[in-house]
Amino acid sequence: MLIADFGGGTSEFSIVRLAPARAEIVGVDGVAIAGDAFDGRLIRHLAAPGLGLGAEYRTAFGRVLPIPAWLYERVERWDQLSFLKSRETTELLSRLRHEALEPELIEALQHLIDD
Repeated sequence: MLIADFGGGTSEFSIVRLAPARAEIVGVDGVAIAGDAFDGRLIRHLAAPGLGLGAEYRTAFGRVLPIPAWLYERVERWDQLSFLKSRETTELLSRLRHEALEPELIEALQHLIDD
């Protein structure tokens, strides 16, 4: 059995072999990442690509540019999420959705922010 403890600054893991009437600790280790830093990395690598991280948009002049990374930096941090509800960000996302090469990804980001 794998037991994980995700703390405020570290994550510890234990592997325990369970048998009738006894338990044997097979291994214990940990890493110095947890809490908000761990959550941010999970969001960046697992959720943000489905929300447009790494996607591109075409400008009115035909240039293809990446969707601004600062949007996803805010998504990664729970204390920054509310700032994405600003009028300026809402207008930017609306424009990006129309110019994006994969507009459904920006629409998913808008849905996350709105709801």
